[in-house]
Amino acid sequence: MWRINLAIVAVTVGVIGFYTMVAHLIPQLESEVPAPVSLGSGASTDQLVAAGEQIYHQVCTACHGLGTRAPNLLTDHAGQGPIGARCAAARGAACKDYLHQSLLSP
Repeated sequence: MWRINLAIVAVTVGVIGFYTMVAHLIPQLESEVPAPVSLGSGASTDQLVAAGEQIYHQVCTACHGLGTRAPNLLTDHAGQGPIGARCAAARGAACKDYLHQSLLSP
């Protein structure tokens, strides 16, 4: 009986070791900490747009770029259009609230 249990333990440890080895072969997604952006209350629209583009290219494209694991935010997603068009179609929420909620709970 102990030989059967030992064989089960050996197979289990072998399978776990194999999956651990395979998991270490998969490249890990690494993104850098974004540079801090400081804008005062008197920031112009151009400054806000530039800051938004900087944040998007530093943070969002780590997951939401072309060919990555999450949908690209700037292209058509499942026939619903880009993120700006989807926010206009969100029911029960203003566009700003929809975008804020999408950032907090993608």
